[in-house]
Amino acid sequence: MYPSLRHILLKNHPAFGIAVKTIVLILGFLILMSRLSAQDTEYNTTIRKKLDAAGLLLQKDANRTNAWWWGWLGGYSAATIGQVIIGVSAEKLNTRQDMFLGAATTLVGAAGQFITPVSPSKAQLRILEMPERTLAEKKEKLAAAEEFLQKRSWSEIKGRQWQMHAASGAVNLGSGLVTWLGFKRSWKDGLLNFALNTAITEAQIWSQPMTARNGLIRYQKDYLPEKTALSGKHEMKWALYTGINNLGIRISF
Repeated sequence: MYPSLRHILLKNHPAFGIAVKTIVLILGFLILMSRLSAQDTEYNTTIRKKLDAAGLLLQKDANRTNAWWWGWLGGYSAATIGQVIIGVSAEKLNTRQDMFLGAATTLVGAAGQFITPVSPSKAQLRILEMPERTLAEKKEKLAAAEEFLQKRSWSEIKGRQWQMHAASGAVNLGSGLVTWLGFKRSWKDGLLNFALNTAITEAQIWSQPMTARNGLIRYQKDYLPEKTALSGKHEMKWALYTGINNLGIRISF
């Protein structure tokens, strides 16, 4: 049986075998570096998209929260001041009673803005101003943004839970009972007072923004699959193997 060309070359020219092995090794490393570079590029692109989406969501949350919180605080404060002025200048006892009771109720509403689960925060601005010069800084900023959005989401849920309805309902019920029993009015007057205040407080609760909650749901839907894919579903594995007359790199995807 005639010897193969490879056998002849390896036997007569040992340097040829070394050259072949070196070329195989270099090609293997080039393929490895190319794959790693592609993964890095894809990862950086994903981080950039997440940062942009999270930053936009943080800005929207800040704008809507500020508008809601300051709007209701301003409304309650104006109503309190206006009713006090009317009550002081009114001549009729019933008018003075209604105005002072109404002022007390809206004052409680204004105070409630300071203990509501959702309130303005400077955290969004601090996160948006975090540097993102390096990959490590980008990852740190993204983690901070996602953590804040998660916490804000839970705060928004708490802001609409039954405890908030019950607390405002208790204040409204007390105001209605004072009108009925304390001021010696009819039960219809007490019920009207309760219904009017309930309509206001329910509007306050249901108008509370859910920007972080709704935005986070969309954010997770858009980016969670990509995050899962990058975490190891399509990882590349490689190994360097050697043996008698054998040298190379084994790569699997």
